[in-house]
Amino acid sequence: MGVIVVGSANVDLVTVTPRMPVPGETLVGTSFEQLFGGKGANQAVAAALLGSQVSMVAKLGTDKLGEASFSNFKSLGVDTTHVGTTGDAASGVAFVQRYAGGDCREVSFAASLLRRAVSRCHLGGISDVGGWPHRCRIALALGVISAVSR
Repeated sequence: MGVIVVGSANVDLVTVTPRMPVPGETLVGTSFEQLFGGKGANQAVAAALLGSQVSMVAKLGTDKLGEASFSNFKSLGVDTTHVGTTGDAASGVAFVQRYAGGDCREVSFAASLLRRAVSRCHLGGISDVGGWPHRCRIALALGVISAVSR
């Protein structure tokens, strides 16, 4: 049985600081990571790593982050037939701040790209993804339902 995931794909920019800065304060981070993320992308990759046949439905910007996300999907065995690109918006980015005490704050840009880019038209043909029979699982990541229903 296959899995179709409709959702966001981000590049997460993660910094770690000893504590949350107060307004107007600049803290020096103790570490920085650039990771692939997005609720939909995370679901797709996890299912592929567990051995499922997975197809991702998303839009990426026509920028370096979009190219890197596309390559990441392919390298991990996620079908990218329904991952499109658009020059109308930048690829999704999440700015994540982690603090030594375990607290975390995040600001995500992916939702605005998703609303502009994933449409009913983009979802056309989804019933025949990868030539699968009509028996498959579809995962909608948070935020997709309102974007698709417009």
